[in-house]
Order: sequence, then C-alpha cells, then structure tokens
Amino acid sequence: KKMNYYIKKTNKDVEQMNYTTEEVLRELEYNHNVIHQSRKEMNTGIEYSHQQAITMARFMNEFQERVNFGGYSYAQQYMLNKGLKVFGNQGEKASVKELDELYRRNCFTPVSIKDMTMEERQRAQVALMFLTEKGDKSIKGRMVYNGKPTREW
Repeated sequence: KKMNYYIKKTNKDVEQMNYTTEEVLRELEYNHNVIHQSRKEMNTGIEYSHQQAITMARFMNEFQERVNFGGYSYAQQYMLNKGLKVFGNQGEKASVKELDELYRRNCFTPVSIKDMTMEERQRAQVALMFLTEKGDKSIKGRMVYNGKPTREW
C-alpha cells in the first residue's frame, strides 16, 4: 500500500517536472546505490558486473550480520531542528539533558555574545546537536564539535 502511494506520487512528480520515468528511475538508482556514488552516470543504463554484484551482496550480508549477531545499531540521526519536528517534546527534553550534562562536566562555560570581542566571536567554535531514537524508543541528544570550519589561528 505504501509502495503504491510512493509510485503514484513519483509518477505525478515526473509529469509535473517533464522528466521521463527512465530519468527519474536512474536518478533514484544513483541516489541509493553505494557502488556508483563516486561517479554519476546519468546518460547510461547501469549494469552490474558479476564481481560488483558479489561485492554488494557481501556488503549487505555483512551489514545484516553486524546488526543481528554483533549487536551493532544503525539509527537515523537528525539535526536539532529536524529532530525537534520529528520527536517533539521528547527531542527538546533530550537536547536539554545533553546540554545539562556537558555543562555539569565543565565541558564549556556559557558566554553571552554581547560580552565577547569581535575576535572571540570569530574564533568561537560551533557545536552541532543531533537527536536519535535509541533501541528502547527513548530519544538521545548528542552534541558534537563542528570541526569543518576550523582555521589555523
């Protein structure tokens, strides 16, 4: 039932965007295919060699074994804004709890932006808050340092 809805919605989107069904299917294949994400081959059909098929099957099997037997957990993480929309009040409580834990452990000291010099503002580190649903259905907040924009001072 859900798949039929998705197919109908996709077909409707295709008609509105003037894309052919083949182009949309190729785009979906590209977006969900681990093997071909390094090179976008939109103008050709994707055919897998025997070795690629074996590699993908082994990857899927190993992934499944890690979940079933190794106790690995792969959960969807959401950035704070999206997580608050998905988890609502539980997400808010989880983010406050994470901030409280970091504060109590003296990981950082809150400082008002008004009290900072321009240089301090430029050097301030950005933190990202992620929310995820744990196996027991509770919501976990995780704050991490965003190292991407770091510069040498």
